[in-house]
Amino acid sequence: MTGELEDLARIYDRFDPMPDGMIERMQRAARSEVDLSALELDLELLELIERSGVPAGARGASSAYTLRFAYDHIDLLVRVASDEAAGRRLTRLDGWVVPPGQVTVRVLELDGDGEAGVLEASADPLGRFEFSGLPSGMVRLILLGEDAQLATPAFEI
Repeated sequence: MTGELEDLARIYDRFDPMPDGMIERMQRAARSEVDLSALELDLELLELIERSGVPAGARGASSAYTLRFAYDHIDLLVRVASDEAAGRRLTRLDGWVVPPGQVTVRVLELDGDGEAGVLEASADPLGRFEFSGLPSGMVRLILLGEDAQLATPAFEI
């Protein structure tokens, strides 16, 4: 039986290898859970219900995709667009919160050491917010509103 498992492992390694950096990305996602608990906020987790845009594995200098999260009566649509400039990949994140209201949006970004950086913006009266010049990596959005405090699962930009 062991020989069959070894054969199967070699087949997977050859035809469907683990992506580079996968273990490190998963470790950063796990650390983001710890960082989130350190914020001492009573947060509910939004659920990712849709992802559309660039197919997996697409290559190019520019890419964009959308993510849609939901919780109870709140909907969050996020458009992520990345461009390479001077050898560095920078990302713009545009979002819309429905229903609109007084919402503060935080981007919790994790660097390679697992340290969290936080950026903050207020949604406008239509529920729109934006962040530009974000470095690629794992992020989590935190919505702080009048009625609820919500967080997205960690995702990679």
